[in-house]
Amino acid sequence: MKRSGDEAERTQSGSNSDDLAKKQKVTNVDDESQPQPQLHLMPLFPPIPPEAPPSSEEKPTTVNKQRRYVPKNKVYSPKDYALWPALAVNIYRSQVNIRNTDYASDYIRYWYNEHQGLCTPPPKPPRSAYSIYFNEQKSAWFRTHGKWNMKKDSKKVGAMWKELSEDDKKVYHTKMDMERTQFNANNEFWHRKAVEWRLEKVQRLKASGEEFDPKKRVALRLNDICVCELCKPEED
Repeated sequence: MKRSGDEAERTQSGSNSDDLAKKQKVTNVDDESQPQPQLHLMPLFPPIPPEAPPSSEEKPTTVNKQRRYVPKNKVYSPKDYALWPALAVNIYRSQVNIRNTDYASDYIRYWYNEHQGLCTPPPKPPRSAYSIYFNEQKSAWFRTHGKWNMKKDSKKVGAMWKELSEDDKKVYHTKMDMERTQFNANNEFWHRKAVEWRLEKVQRLKASGEEFDPKKRVALRLNDICVCELCKPEED
């Protein structure tokens, strides 16, 4: 039996609608299966470095008169930078190595002010399945023995890894793949937000009449406008 033109058209239209619904359903499932950005790992940098609350047992710091550089503000201690993200801690320590804790404390204040409102870059993913296993065993070893010998105990963990079955190792390979997938989601979110932050920063500085010429800033004794990897526009 031959179908009329209208009936065939309605049948074809219904078939297309069903196919579209199926595709949308698959797409929605795929979207739900994708990891969401872990915002708690990417907090915004505040305008000043976080400080640990003062302790009643702490003694007031005295300034060494022989120092060439006398800090104008607080000199940060390990209790303070224990509250900072790894990126800020590394920058602070690098300035300590170049100069001293006094200069590094003033520098990290400048650095935080330059990057206020920027999301903290997400933690890097594990380099290998073994690195996940190693970190787990290191933490367990330290809890049990109260100490960790990098040379001796690392060899023991390496030997333990070699004795694992392929099924046991597969668990850590799966963890590695999951953490790398999660990092990609976090990193994509961070780069998108970083682009927005850079544009907002430039607009804010222009609106405030900030001088952008480096030579004029030196003449005016102004701090440099940061052009680090976080601040520079990304290349296409």
